[in-house]
Amino acid sequence: MKLKKLAFAGLAAATVLSLTACNGGDATTTATKDTGTSGGDTTSQKPAEKFANEKWIDDADDETVYDNVWGKYEEYAHNALEATNVNERYYWFAKAEAWALDQALYLPTESQGGNYAINRTVPGCGRYAQWGYDDYRYDTVITTTEFIKKEDVATLRAKRDAAREANAAYKVYSDGTHTTTYNPKAEVEALGYTTKDTYTFADSAFNQTYDVTDTYRAADYRYIVNYYAGLINYDNSGAIVPGVAQSWSRTENEDGTETWTFNLRSGVKYVNSAKEEKGEVTAQDFVYGMKRTFTNGKTSYMLAPIKGYDEASNKKDASKLAIEATDNYTLKITLAEKNDFFLTYLTYAPFNAVKESYVTEKGETYGTTKNDILYTGPYVCTAHDDESNITMEANTAYWDYANITAKTVTVIFDAGDNPQATYNRGVAGTTEGSGLNSVTLPLAQADGNFDKYAYVTENNSTSYYANFNLNRLAYSTEGYDSVTSGKTDEQKANTRYALVNTNFRKALFAGVNRHNWEAAQVGADLADVPLRNLYVPYDFVSLTEATEGYAAGSNFGDIVLGEMKKMGSYVTDLHDGQDAYYNAAKAKEYVEAAWAEMGLDDTDKIYVDWLVYGASPTAVAAAEMVAASVDAATDGKIVLNLVKADSVAAYYYAGYYADTAEEVNFDFTCVAGWGPDYGDPLTYIATLLPDGDMMQLSGINAHDSTKY
Repeated sequence: MKLKKLAFAGLAAATVLSLTACNGGDATTTATKDTGTSGGDTTSQKPAEKFANEKWIDDADDETVYDNVWGKYEEYAHNALEATNVNERYYWFAKAEAWALDQALYLPTESQGGNYAINRTVPGCGRYAQWGYDDYRYDTVITTTEFIKKEDVATLRAKRDAAREANAAYKVYSDGTHTTTYNPKAEVEALGYTTKDTYTFADSAFNQTYDVTDTYRAADYRYIVNYYAGLINYDNSGAIVPGVAQSWSRTENEDGTETWTFNLRSGVKYVNSAKEEKGEVTAQDFVYGMKRTFTNGKTSYMLAPIKGYDEASNKKDASKLAIEATDNYTLKITLAEKNDFFLTYLTYAPFNAVKESYVTEKGETYGTTKNDILYTGPYVCTAHDDESNITMEANTAYWDYANITAKTVTVIFDAGDNPQATYNRGVAGTTEGSGLNSVTLPLAQADGNFDKYAYVTENNSTSYYANFNLNRLAYSTEGYDSVTSGKTDEQKANTRYALVNTNFRKALFAGVNRHNWEAAQVGADLADVPLRNLYVPYDFVSLTEATEGYAAGSNFGDIVLGEMKKMGSYVTDLHDGQDAYYNAAKAKEYVEAAWAEMGLDDTDKIYVDWLVYGASPTAVAAAEMVAASVDAATDGKIVLNLVKADSVAAYYYAGYYADTAEEVNFDFTCVAGWGPDYGDPLTYIATLLPDGDMMQLSGINAHDSTKY
């Protein structure tokens, strides 16, 4: 949702609003209006009947909208799933993304990271993986009593990288003896720093549930993952190491399936929120956890490799899944076919132990508060106040308690509306540090902290993008008046028609100057560093042999670019670190084509609601930049209305927390992204298929395919 699964635009953790708004050109030319305005004089607005080619959307259901707009994407993704080898699979997935980008169905914006920060957290101390959610486990975090100098950050990163290379990241260790060659505590102490056993940070979104089997949001996972012990873990070098499963093996079966056998530790305990022991974890608890996840449906797709999944899905019957506990300490999972990256699935939601008798005892209250789950992981939540703090204390019954380095983790709620206060907390040591944005960067430069401590955070595999709401049904959010649209009914109808016009979307796509957007958030020096031009990261996978005209070694992004060029795209480079799409001249061409197709004339305007967190000065500044950019690139024909949420809750519930298309309250904006769950492009691609987890943000509810 890395921010696994549905990744959220954190407003405070780094004090950089990575997806709250996009940017544009000279802010002095902005045509932006505040919430409650209609976007300007409506006298030139033409009747909705003029949109003859787009009126099919009026009474369309989710299936019709998806098939009409996203249909080709699904076809190419289906070809990938039917491919006979992994190279063909990668090719067709890349072709699917190329088509979606050519149709301007979403606008990639940035990765997570790429901003200045000052910190007391030691580089490389955390668990490391590109997928799953092990990097949200805080048990190996090491902090110091003072900020780490930027030259020491570089030294520690170099040693960490060497250790990762030496340990062959993602190598399977099944004998329980692996230890990393990089010891962050020893390394930082050798540089003269004093370490401590506490970790404190700020965040703007706390978990809404404690049930790991019933969520797909990163805002939940970044906390609750610490309360569950997984079958396996990643260490700080990126190697897979034993967790509750102390060893494992795989067996190829004569029918083409394969069986993975996990040998569990004895004596792994459940405890309640008072840290009282409540029994032993068994293999059957992992079976129940997987079946409960399947039934809840939020992340059931993660079980797709398991034999019987198709039948289980058709019959809505988890008993059809080929998972079994042959005794208390032996878990067997049979896959429908050989899967070399199955272990990369196992640090994600479905593969956790849940005690069925406790769920039955709790009933509907299970997972609703910290007192309504049983803990098996490194931490127990001892305090949770949505507007104050979260406190996690080390679980003394945890099987690996001796190796927990951060004995207490504290999270301070920070709405992100006062960047200077956030920075001051970091300087004072109330939190471990602070990201630096356009507001706090000058403060750090003035007090000397920038020159001495500031380093650039590293990009990761989480990808954010801006959503087009193709079938908007909500123009307000219950309980949050600040996110009520000010558009007239006629303007609402006209925007709805316009957004299903490909050339209109392309005009917006090409009109957003993402360089300026980032500059308004992280400063001009780093404006290009976070920029990402794909949903699946450029080098996430590569071909092992020549395929469809692409040479062996070609990265995913190479194929996407090649396919986009075949479709006539103006884009020349899709690597991270530059704005591949902004092109004001092209935006003007697309506007002219769209206006001709929609039967509009030069006096007509389309008003697009852009959701922004109004209490954040950096978010507002960035939004004003994007409005100016689009205004200039489209000669004022597309007008962005800034709908300014006056609270974090209003902002999240209008977008990120929307569970259905009927709740999504914007036309086009950046509210979320995705972090991979496993090592295959499908982890991203699947989110935009008919039953995908991200589709509601495009105005389409998840649904069964009408074609496959």
